[in-house]
Amino acid sequence: MSFAIAWFFAGHLIESTVLPLELYFEHRNYLPMLGIFIAIVYYATYNFKKNKSVINIVIISIIALNSFILSQNAQLWGKPVELIISWYQNHPKSNRARQDYLQLSKMYKIDPLKELQNKQVKPKKNSMLYASSATIDLSRACQLGNADYKLLNKTLNILKKNKVHISTSLSLNSFIKAWSSGKCSKININHIESFLLDLTSLENIKTSKLLAHDVHYALSNIYRNKKNTHKMILNLEKAYTYYPHTGILMLRAGDLASNGHYKEALEALDDTSLLKKDFRKKLVMHIKQKELDNLKLLINKEMKKHLSDPY
Repeated sequence: MSFAIAWFFAGHLIESTVLPLELYFEHRNYLPMLGIFIAIVYYATYNFKKNKSVINIVIISIIALNSFILSQNAQLWGKPVELIISWYQNHPKSNRARQDYLQLSKMYKIDPLKELQNKQVKPKKNSMLYASSATIDLSRACQLGNADYKLLNKTLNILKKNKVHISTSLSLNSFIKAWSSGKCSKININHIESFLLDLTSLENIKTSKLLAHDVHYALSNIYRNKKNTHKMILNLEKAYTYYPHTGILMLRAGDLASNGHYKEALEALDDTSLLKKDFRKKLVMHIKQKELDNLKLLINKEMKKHLSDPY
């Protein structure tokens, strides 16, 4: 029994410690549940050694129960629309379930707010649901070529009033990617710049470090296209401050070196204090240490070459 309980809780450490996994997904219970099953099998065989028919009944019952549950889940997962409705009915306070249900409602031309009220689950003021749905709509409209400057302003107004979530960041990145590939020609680079600059002034964006990082990173690419080196580097530095990681550290150093700022590039590569505060980021930095060292050597080589022949 001690082993069964210890195994069960040890198996859930993956979603309750340093790894940023969402707390509830059924498939993350499968391996921990083995501990419980081992206990069931042990006590069944220990208590009914002389009565094998009882053991057989217990084993067959477990197999039958799991087979039935598997069959029901497989049928439901084979019907995405019914699956989303089921998620929402069973977990009405889940942001993910409500967001999926909202998107489904829009797809089928149902009034989502009316549907939410009919279910007697009114979204809280500043719900993350509205912010993430707004950026999802913006991304989808861009991919279809329907996004324009008015939609940008509408999205901005929604983001001003509502809390943001990681899904807001993901869908915003999807929009930027779609725009960069030329899918929404009605929005020009100045529109994007203005939209992103307005986002940087929002307090709720600043409190979401990942989203703030993504906004400043997107701005750095805008200024890269505009050949504005100073603003490009400035936004990369801000992006790194909000959410430091090895990739942006190397990108910032590379951009500085490409523009002749060799000393600043080397200083940027040595600026790893923020990475060392986080176990996972520190681990990634150690894994990529060879790449960092190679970049330093390359920058030193270019700096020496520039000093010996500045023209």
